[in-house]
Amino acid sequence: MKKISLSAFTLLLLFNLSSCKNEDVFSINDSSSNIPVIANAANAFSFTVAANRYNYSETHNLQMSADTLSVAITISGEVNGNGNILIKDGTGAAIYQKDLGSSMISAEVLKLVTIPKTLNLNFSNFTGKIIIAVAGK
Repeated sequence: MKKISLSAFTLLLLFNLSSCKNEDVFSINDSSSNIPVIANAANAFSFTVAANRYNYSETHNLQMSADTLSVAITISGEVNGNGNILIKDGTGAAIYQKDLGSSMISAEVLKLVTIPKTLNLNFSNFTGKIIIAVAGK
């Protein structure tokens, strides 16, 4: 049941994000720019921000216990600047990494040998809307 619900969640997220029209595009000048919304729970992590020349470098301790990881990333708007995501296991070895410096919709499912322990996000002078969802199953 978990596999079905996680896959359904990922598909719904991607469908919802890909159905946006031009009039749905957010304004970078919103008062909420550069205030990230972060959720970190057992086998789930999410990060969302409307970024305007955003600088951020943070390592988050994950609460994962699963050997399969789903990573969904959407970056939209007028994207400028640099960013990356790096997920590591308990030994510090990289499990997943991706550059986040351009518009994208990405969904990946990874079968892991080790359990993810940390997630590092870095953004330098970044502008755009960022949605990242990571789930273990």
